[in-house]
Amino acid sequence: MLSTIYRTRLFNLNTHNPDTAMDDYIEITGPGNQKDPNTINIPENIEGRPVRVISENAFKDDSRLIYLTINPSGSDDFFIEESAFEGCKNLRSITINSDPIYAFIRKYAFRNTGITILHLPSFVSSNWHFEDDVFEGSDLTKVWVESIYQYPNIGNNTFGDKIKDITCPY
Repeated sequence: MLSTIYRTRLFNLNTHNPDTAMDDYIEITGPGNQKDPNTINIPENIEGRPVRVISENAFKDDSRLIYLTINPSGSDDFFIEESAFEGCKNLRSITINSDPIYAFIRKYAFRNTGITILHLPSFVSSNWHFEDDVFEGSDLTKVWVESIYQYPNIGNNTFGDKIKDITCPY
């Protein structure tokens, strides 16, 4: 039985369809029974299976969420789907601890959140893809990009309309 810390689904890596016979990766579909609902720590794997997806609307409008830590597997692609954290008004902090092969952050993933500063560590580079309007309507005013070699792929209005400062090492 999978952990009850998060609601999850098993997916077949080849077909990307739910399939309990071929449970190659995990998709997080929402909060479960966290001891501290203010802090979400998305693990690299659950019961030996890689966490590859945070599903559409998974934590949408969860006003309890303040701190988010993401630990994507360095050997898999990773997806934060559309509106996964949209409306989390109290979300203040995102920590990214590792680098997947490719990362895809979908439209509205962090729309209308309370995030004010976003730090993109040096490993967040051209293998990361931020779609349009990821932070639309959020309180984001500053982005710090640490990479000195390759920048992430950033769509239109990715950081929203309140952005005042983007700092890069160049």
